[in-house]
Amino acid sequence: MAKSVWFDLSVKFNSAHFSTSVFKCGRRWPISLSSWFKEYVHIPMGGSRTKSVRNTFITFACSGMWHGANFTYLIWGLINGLLVYVHKIFSKRAFKLPGIVKIIFTFIVIDFCWIFFRAASFNDAFYVITNSFVNLSFQSLKTVGVERHLWLIAIMMLVFMLTVEWITKEISVIGWWHTTRRRNRIVFLNVLLFLMLFFGVFEHRTFIYFQF
Repeated sequence: MAKSVWFDLSVKFNSAHFSTSVFKCGRRWPISLSSWFKEYVHIPMGGSRTKSVRNTFITFACSGMWHGANFTYLIWGLINGLLVYVHKIFSKRAFKLPGIVKIIFTFIVIDFCWIFFRAASFNDAFYVITNSFVNLSFQSLKTVGVERHLWLIAIMMLVFMLTVEWITKEISVIGWWHTTRRRNRIVFLNVLLFLMLFFGVFEHRTFIYFQF
């Protein structure tokens, strides 16, 4: 959208879901915010040169509290700090895991952290964690007010978006746009318009970042 009106914005996300570690994921999502905390919080305290562990935990605690004055945000930040610290320890070991294993493991760990980020309280987060895989079935999913076909659509869209993210990781969309034929651009725009009309949410909603 910004490109269509000749604005060049800095990259905010860079295939974060395909990161092979929590450390790399933090650098890819969100890039602008993580860069700000690195330059104005982590480095002024000494960075990785002096008291690295302390600086890491304080930086991630601040990043958590930046999102809101709630204990769950603080926990979210501290867990991420702990994961980064653990990554630094084990990255020095000799053994290595396949890339796909590291990607899947990182994805699961990051999703676990999001529970605390989204929960209204620690008790809510604990309830979600302890009940996530209890009596799991399509019938139990109906209790949250979502029908089976909507869950299937959500899974299909998740696979689609991950595929798109993987493709854009290897191919520059902007470069493809400028080099491909006109008919390909027309087809792309029509598909994009169809997806917006079919899956778009058009009722009024408050911008999500206004709550932070």
